[in-house]
Order: sequence, then structure tokens, then C-alpha cells
Amino acid sequence: MKIAGHNALLKGVSGKFGGLFVIRRRNRSSVIAAMPKKSTKPPTPARKEQMQKFRRAVKFAQVIMTNPDLINKYGIKVKRYQSIYHAALSTYMKSDGKW
Repeated sequence: MKIAGHNALLKGVSGKFGGLFVIRRRNRSSVIAAMPKKSTKPPTPARKEQMQKFRRAVKFAQVIMTNPDLINKYGIKVKRYQSIYHAALSTYMKSDGKW
């Protein structure tokens, strides 16, 4: 993985290119990496459970985004460079999943 830093050529560029590599933004820098490959292994029961929890976390974050009063109710703390949506996802994933 190559970190391009503050490169004028890649400023604001992200996404996949030709199915060969992907450019991502991390902490205000551009990162060039190989295309991720989807696993060919069937998911284990634990993985299926984690995928279900993530689906519930997405629904939770979507509800939070529609009602700002819920941000304080659930004690969601937004870090620097983090959106409310991602903070809500993180809050749910760190919880026991019973909201």
C-alpha cells in the first residue's frame, strides 16, 4: 500500500481504477492499494452473526441521522474527522446490540 500524502495529482480522487487498484482517502491523505478480493469461503456462524449486527447498526445509524435529539440520548461522541453516521455505527457495534 502506498501513501501518497498531499499529492496535487490525486487531490480529491478516490475509487477503483480498471479493476487493478483503488485510491482511498485516509486522514486527509490518499492511499493507493490493490483491489480487495471477495472471499470465496462460506461465512462461519460467527461471521453471519457479525454481518447481522452490522445490518442492525446501519439501521440504527439511519434512525439517528433522521432525529438529532437521539445523538445525545444514546451518548454518541463524534471524534475529529468523523461523521455522526459513523459515530453511531461505532457506538452500536461496541454495544451489546440491544437498543
